[in-house]
Amino acid sequence: MAIEQPISTIKHSVYAVSMSNNPADIRSDLQRIYELSLSIGNSLDPNKVCHEFTSALMRQNELNYIGIWIFPEKQSPHTPFYKLHYAFPYSRAIYTELPTDNHAFSLDDQDSFTFGALSNSLLQSQLVEEGSIDSHYAIFRLGSLGYIRLLRDQSSFTQRELRQLRPLIEKLFIALGGALAYTQLHTERAFLTSLIDTIPDLIWLKDSTGKYLSCNARFETFFGAKEHQIVGKGDHDFVGSQLADFFLEKDREVLAAGKSLINQEWVTFADSGKEVLLETIKTPMKISQNDLMGVLGVSRDITPLHTAQQALKESEAFFRSYFELGLIGMALISAEGQWVKVNRYLSEMLGYDEDILSGKTLANYLHPDDLNRFEQMLEQLHQKECDSTRTEIRFISKSGPTVHSEIAMSTQQTESGSLHFVTLISDITERKRAEQQLRLAASVFEHASEGVMITDNKGLIIDVNHAFQKLTGYSAHEVIGRTPSMLKSGHHSEEFFASMWQSLQQDKHWRGEVWNRNKSGEIYAELLNIAAVQNNNGETSHFVSIFSDITQLKEHQHELEKMAHFDALTQLPNRVLLSDRLNSAINNCPADKMMAVAYIDLDEFKPINDTYGHDIGDLLLIEVSDRMADCLDKQNEVARLGGDEFIVLLTNLTSASQCQDMLAKLISALSAPFFIKHNELKISASIGVTLYPEDNADPDTLIRHADQAMYTAKQTGRNRYHFFDPAFDRQTQDQQKAQDEISHALLNREFVLYYQPKINMRTGRVYGVEALIRWQHPTLNLLPPDSFLPYITDPNVANSLGQWVMEEAISQLRIWRSAGLNLTTSINISAQHLQSNQFPEQLAQLLDKYPEVPPHTIELEVLETAAFDDVNVATKIIEKCHLMGVRFALDDFGTGYSSLTYLRKFPADTVKIDRSFVMDMLEDEEDKAIVEGIIGLGEAFQRETIAEGVESAAHGRCLLQMGCDHAQGFGIAKPMPADLIPDWVSTFRLDEHWN
Repeated sequence: MAIEQPISTIKHSVYAVSMSNNPADIRSDLQRIYELSLSIGNSLDPNKVCHEFTSALMRQNELNYIGIWIFPEKQSPHTPFYKLHYAFPYSRAIYTELPTDNHAFSLDDQDSFTFGALSNSLLQSQLVEEGSIDSHYAIFRLGSLGYIRLLRDQSSFTQRELRQLRPLIEKLFIALGGALAYTQLHTERAFLTSLIDTIPDLIWLKDSTGKYLSCNARFETFFGAKEHQIVGKGDHDFVGSQLADFFLEKDREVLAAGKSLINQEWVTFADSGKEVLLETIKTPMKISQNDLMGVLGVSRDITPLHTAQQALKESEAFFRSYFELGLIGMALISAEGQWVKVNRYLSEMLGYDEDILSGKTLANYLHPDDLNRFEQMLEQLHQKECDSTRTEIRFISKSGPTVHSEIAMSTQQTESGSLHFVTLISDITERKRAEQQLRLAASVFEHASEGVMITDNKGLIIDVNHAFQKLTGYSAHEVIGRTPSMLKSGHHSEEFFASMWQSLQQDKHWRGEVWNRNKSGEIYAELLNIAAVQNNNGETSHFVSIFSDITQLKEHQHELEKMAHFDALTQLPNRVLLSDRLNSAINNCPADKMMAVAYIDLDEFKPINDTYGHDIGDLLLIEVSDRMADCLDKQNEVARLGGDEFIVLLTNLTSASQCQDMLAKLISALSAPFFIKHNELKISASIGVTLYPEDNADPDTLIRHADQAMYTAKQTGRNRYHFFDPAFDRQTQDQQKAQDEISHALLNREFVLYYQPKINMRTGRVYGVEALIRWQHPTLNLLPPDSFLPYITDPNVANSLGQWVMEEAISQLRIWRSAGLNLTTSINISAQHLQSNQFPEQLAQLLDKYPEVPPHTIELEVLETAAFDDVNVATKIIEKCHLMGVRFALDDFGTGYSSLTYLRKFPADTVKIDRSFVMDMLEDEEDKAIVEGIIGLGEAFQRETIAEGVESAAHGRCLLQMGCDHAQGFGIAKPMPADLIPDWVSTFRLDEHWN
């Protein structure tokens, strides 16, 4: 076993080395190396990496001093030097810079060197100012970064210690290089973030499910929320369902197409309520070739300007480069320059599978312009000019794009003696793109069409671009050092600027419209975006203002607003403006006052228009509007709805009589002759009025109520006014509500039929029944027909209900006949249902559907008082039904005003005497005479007669004496459900007084 000897200085260039193979020492050394490796960790802070490494190393190796020199990124190429980056302990006085061309400690083909107690003044002067003559040094190369120097007093370094330290030094090199790169990237990224937030475009990133991953400050104003409130949520959380569905549909199109798509949409910004047209570019974002992140969106407001498409594309590329992160690849390359082995990161970086790259020549994937550079690297390593080398090289990926990379290669000799190169390839494409974007941003700053102004945190202008100078008229030297207040126009209050400053302090940005004054004194409008730029400590260091001249846009907007809110002919407010002002009048109406909405329609205007032409008609409308305006106070207002219809809004009224006086004044003014182009024209006005708050409705409803009242005024004679009746309107609404409930009940099958028997009092035979509808209400129990049928005014509802009654009754007839019970059924039909064009066809379909039911067993009853639109049409429909075999009865006969006419013209088979006459005929001789008359008319016109309302045996005897045999009523039987009819018929016995 060899005894370990320290490295000692025999001569300045001669060293004696031996090593120990003691197992206990080896285990101890390995444990120490492992602990030191852990101490380096994965920190991205260069100082932390160095501190953890050096503090642990000094504890383990009893070192007195460690110094680390690295090559600065920015220095003059004429005087290169390594600069001291870290020293431990800090109390030792040392040189901070070492010339890179000094050969006093040149390592030649080695990567470490040791020195004993130094007497070499050159080395000593270059490495330390203060130290013991017995100090011993070891120097290691940190790749291309620089050197690390270790110092220990009274004890020299052994070769074994150097071998043990080598892996740690390599790990330090990797960790320190990564931390330095991360620090630089973090600085660049912070600047890019601030720059993106100053861009007036909306920029956001979503995942594939539509959830937001990130957005810029401008986008926050769209949703009216901060980025942390947006991330993790979707569009439905912030905008209406229709717009959110549109956004998601476009996202899916982008993901399905796998490429960028452009669309436009109108949206409303949550922070200002302003509606703008956005042109949106959506792009699928991929972390790698096959790893989809989601959708990147960039939107630009193209309402004021439509010439910013190129800038939008540049912003999109800028944002995409900010989010796309590079990957680090590793490879083993043969001496001939072939891929021996590649890792997954590198294959994904280039877009090739690992097995495809293996065995191929690396040069085949290089950019042609970088091939010579790569060959020079190989030559340097082959000739052993250096142990490792680093440079930037471009690759051509499988899909075509160029991949910029930083490549580091070092030699490795295998056990067989073959030479390989260990290669680290870092994708710096995004860094290159970022550098390009920085150059582009500087170019955009100078050449952008929008004005750009940069101030310090105190508001002093430090730079402006060319567009600023062109828009304001001030040169750069005239404004630099001054504040933006020099541009004030006086249009804004101090509160306005205080609010702007508060927004900048709280939200770090502000957006709005500002009126400023240029150098020549002209006032112009600008759309201004201000963003606060923060330093690494989160403190505001600058303000960036971007603005564009929107003066022409504001003027055009004013014209559009005028067109949108005023009538083009009379210049009166139109319906849109009237609605706003009416809503304001409602909100501001004093509790002790009232206001009136008067709807005015000109009488006899159409004949004038037709006779004299539209030109004369237009001039007349202008004169009418002027006269009405002259009749009104300033607090009142007149508006034109269109045609010859106007609205007058009367406010601050103390009573209805005051309103009547003003309406009378309007009617009088409009009734006076008009002289238009030598033509004397006369018109009048029909006015409908509703009073608020008696009519406590919204603006649209008030106008509708006034319109209803106007029609009443026109129908009752014109040239007058009529007040709207809220009680009548509520009654109409109640009727509509009841009709809706009836329609709902019909759909839910809540109606049932009850049946009242009809008998022959002379023979005692039950020959038929009358079908009577009932409503089995879910909460009010069983309702009679007179509690709901009067509410039915809609013909569709009446027809649907009548059709259901017919089918239900005919279906029940089939059931009874199949059980051996042969009856006729009377079915009540409304005039609306009978007069519908589909009635004969619907009846024929029912007869075909139930062929077991003979048509003559069906009798349709029509009220004598039914309001037929055309009796002749109704008669023809009944005759068509007669041809099918169906009978008809004239119900409640005697209550109408044209009984003889109905008997003569109406083809009824049966006349039903109204129950009101039958019930009172025993006490009232006039009712008895009417009953006798109806029976006589029936005989004269050869109609069958049946009496309703037979309540007692006396009623029956009297009717039999007058010659009426058929009857129905409570004295015979009450209406009953269909399932009770068979038992009732089988047990019925004729009253003995009727025999």
